[in-house]
Amino acid sequence: MVKIFFPKKLGQPAAGTRQPGNQGPGNQRQTPGPGNQRQTPGPGNQRQTPGPGNQRQTPGPGNQRQTPGPGNQRQTPGPGNQKQTPGPGNQRQTPGPGNQRQTPGPGNQRQTPGPGADPGTRQPEADPGTRHMINNML
Repeated sequence: MVKIFFPKKLGQPAAGTRQPGNQGPGNQRQTPGPGNQRQTPGPGNQRQTPGPGNQRQTPGPGNQRQTPGPGNQRQTPGPGNQKQTPGPGNQRQTPGPGNQRQTPGPGNQRQTPGPGADPGTRQPEADPGTRHMINNML
């Protein structure tokens, strides 16, 4: 026998749908009434607009930035504070006969290979027969 599901009360929506019966006067959102409206700006809580007492100070003759006058210019180079230019007493030492670098002379040249140190030529080997003969004689 097949069982057919009926809701318990007729006229009630099926399971899983939203119940329309909980929108009564107890959980409505509060609409603004005379007690909870937001305060609109009135004469007591407006933002202060700039009046003669709280304007920003504009530059007047008493608080301008100091512009360079004859008393606070940067020091320009005069005869007393120029950089020292090389004179006869502080030039760099130029090579003279006493401090030249040693150039290769006949006493300190590199050794060049002579006829005995040539790695390309091998000493010819003696005849193997004569070597055995000499060993037999000893």
